[in-house]
Amino acid sequence: MKHRRTRILVSVLTAIMTVVALTGCGSKAPDGYYVLSEFQKGSETVKAEDLSKYGLDGTYVVMNDGSGFMVIMDTPTDLTFDKDAGVLKTSSGDIQVSASGKNLTLADATIKMIFTKSSDSAPSKPPYPTIKVPEAPGSDDYDDTYGEYPEEFDLYSFGPYSQLKDLYPDVDWDNFDWYSYDWLKDPYDLQSFFENEDYWDDDYTYTGSSDDSMIEYWNDDWYGWWELSAWDSKWDRLEDYKYSIMAKSYLDSDGEGWFYLWDNDGEFADVVCSNNGSGLTDVGTMVSESGTFYEGEIEHADWSIDPGTCNHDDSIEIYGYYYEDDELQFSYTFHLAKWGCLWEDYEEEELPNDWDWYVDLVKAGKPMPEWMPD
Repeated sequence: MKHRRTRILVSVLTAIMTVVALTGCGSKAPDGYYVLSEFQKGSETVKAEDLSKYGLDGTYVVMNDGSGFMVIMDTPTDLTFDKDAGVLKTSSGDIQVSASGKNLTLADATIKMIFTKSSDSAPSKPPYPTIKVPEAPGSDDYDDTYGEYPEEFDLYSFGPYSQLKDLYPDVDWDNFDWYSYDWLKDPYDLQSFFENEDYWDDDYTYTGSSDDSMIEYWNDDWYGWWELSAWDSKWDRLEDYKYSIMAKSYLDSDGEGWFYLWDNDGEFADVVCSNNGSGLTDVGTMVSESGTFYEGEIEHADWSIDPGTCNHDDSIEIYGYYYEDDELQFSYTFHLAKWGCLWEDYEEEELPNDWDWYVDLVKAGKPMPEWMPD
């Protein structure tokens, strides 16, 4: 259950951390205290009475006179309502909202979060997360009376800078502005860092992966499908279709990798990635560094591919956004499984279209071909 809960939490953050595709609610500000009442991902629905099982019972939105905040995983982000555009402005981008009666809905192509207006008094905005950090005996923060460390410190007191430097050596952690950090987008995956105390050990140092299983996992062939959600009307005609796709991935012992995707019309994406071993599983997360998708550019952390966020073994999902002239055109999701997977535990809506040829090749023990049947 813990692994399943973590996957859903990451999915929530993925849905909210960037611009979310929604229907605007007009010029009326969605003021009030809204509590998450339902969460949907694909065919899975979590009702209000079960939200606590997934750690989602503390998710809410508070708005007053056009400004407020949203709290996910005890982490707040400020919101400001722009009545002319009908959007909520955040440090991660604009979130257009759909309001109907007492309900407030946030959703994208894969996730829907429904909030219900509460009659209770709205809570105060919580502080940014605090974490347990031991201080040395003799320091001002050490409790000599009980021989214990204080229970919590704020983020300015967070200590294991050497471990963070090992993970992200290009970041100036000694002068890092914790309070301006975008906790929802979380480009350095600090939520995982705080939750995994293995990273805090004094002898922890990342020097590149020596785990053969991790390298083996990412050096493989993939097959699946992708879908898009249009932001510009010119892409509307391409919605609600499953487009077949093939891919290859690569990772070396230095944590440097690559993803290449193509269909029968040719190259679709060519992306350089890095993987420092951090993620929800022992194979880490492939994070984009540079490359291309369709006719656009891919930059650092535009893609974050963590197998732990997928509900199936040997499967991954890639989320992204496509821009033209700095205008958002569509969001997209790739659903990929390793070549050889028969997708036996998938729901019907999760399966590729017209894939009998794939099953025939896999059952015959054939490798992935260069092209798919037309």
